Formats: sequence, structure tokens, C-alpha cells
Amino acid sequence: MGSAPSQEPKNNEYGQNTTEVPIDRVQRLEPITRSDPNKSKASVWKRHWLDDESKIHCFALFARDLSITWGDDQRYWQWTVCKGEEDSEFETAVLKAVCWLDIFGKFDTSNLTPKVKYEVVFVVMMSKNSYGWEVPVTLRVKFPDERAEEHSERLEDKPKGQWIELKVCEFVTPPKPNGDVEVSLFRRGGAWKCGLMVKGAVIRPKK
Repeated sequence: MGSAPSQEPKNNEYGQNTTEVPIDRVQRLEPITRSDPNKSKASVWKRHWLDDESKIHCFALFARDLSITWGDDQRYWQWTVCKGEEDSEFETAVLKAVCWLDIFGKFDTSNLTPKVKYEVVFVVMMSKNSYGWEVPVTLRVKFPDERAEEHSERLEDKPKGQWIELKVCEFVTPPKPNGDVEVSLFRRGGAWKCGLMVKGAVIRPKK
């Protein structure tokens, strides 16, 4: 893969929002009872909840639920814990530098409410010192019937130092939801890229 430019992300590059979780309702998840004392508090949040207004099932994939190429290699990615509401914590993946960006996740549609229009978004933050995003990234979805859709987004033009949503797709659940939906965010090759913090992905009813 070659040698990554030496750059250690600093908290102030992402602004104070890294400790506030101002995105949607992910921070309202209720704690899970767990027996493993070795796991961090960042892993105690349910990934399935009901929308407050509609009582429709929602789903979340946090950063640790995603498959991130080179994600366990400290030369390219750094894992950090951010504070949320009511002293909750969640873990984020912070990009140091890669040229091959590939983030993948999947969720079981049987957890969702039938006959509902959903949207899927990645929740990320661009640092104030980010670079290498001149070429758009690709957002892709693959449905259980093998259909796939994708489109491009220019991260270079996005706000810096605050959580933003990158919309992957919209879809309507069938009468009997079944099978996995796969979502991905990638830019494979090209220039070295730096300054992306990944919180996760949210599957929620379309308002």
C-alpha cells in the first residue's frame, strides 16, 4: 500500500462537536445489560430502537459494526471514544491517511417494520485539516434481491468540524422483510486522503 504520510489527528481539528453527538436519535439508545467487564462503555448501546413519533423500527451500525479496510492498522486509522448525552460514550474511527478507502456494513431487514419507506445515511465528520477529497467518494447499496444502486458525493465541499449525513439510499420494506442490505462508502485508490471521522450508519423511516 505504500507509506502513509505521517499525520496524527488532533481533537481540535474536528471541533467541540466530537463530544456532543448532535446527530438524530442514535444517542437515545438504551443501555444493554452486559457481563463482560473488559468491554468499553462505547459498546453498551443497543443498535435497534423505535422511532419516538411513528413507533417504527430503526437500526444503527456504529463504527465498530462496520468493516473498514486497514481499520485495525494504527498507521492508517485511529479509534477514539467520544462523549454523548447523559454521559454515554461511542467509539469512532478516525482516518489518519489512506489512498484506498473502503467502508462496508450490512443489516438484517427482518428488524425493520414492513411496508415502510426507509432511508440509510452514513454519519461522518470532516476535520478542518482534511485533504485528498477532490475526487468524489461512492455510496453504494445492495439489496437482498441483488439489485444495487450507487452515486457519488464530494466530501471536499462538506462542512468541517461537525457531524454530517451522507445519504446512501431510500427503499421500501416488503410485507415480510427478509435478508441483508449491504451499504458501503468507498474511494479505492487515487490520492492520499486524511481527516474523516466515522460514527456509523443509521437506517430510519423517511420523514
